[in-house]
Amino acid sequence: MYDWPHIKARTLVIGGEKDGPSYPGQAKRVADTVQNGQLYIIPGVGHNPQFEAPDKLFPVLVRFLKGEDVGTKKTTTSSP
Repeated sequence: MYDWPHIKARTLVIGGEKDGPSYPGQAKRVADTVQNGQLYIIPGVGHNPQFEAPDKLFPVLVRFLKGEDVGTKKTTTSSP
């Protein structure tokens, strides 16, 4: 947690909107703290998006790995 400001690599913070009441805010804080962080919150999904909604998770992950911007940068949540 204390090293987040020192992370320089492109970083995608990704999770489900329903992953607990404080998750979206905590995820935003992480994405905002990492130098090149992006935040992508999957609407209507809980703690396990890889099982609950792989059709929503994996296309976003692949786009990110190809170098595309997929999430918000130091702002709010996003959708594809």
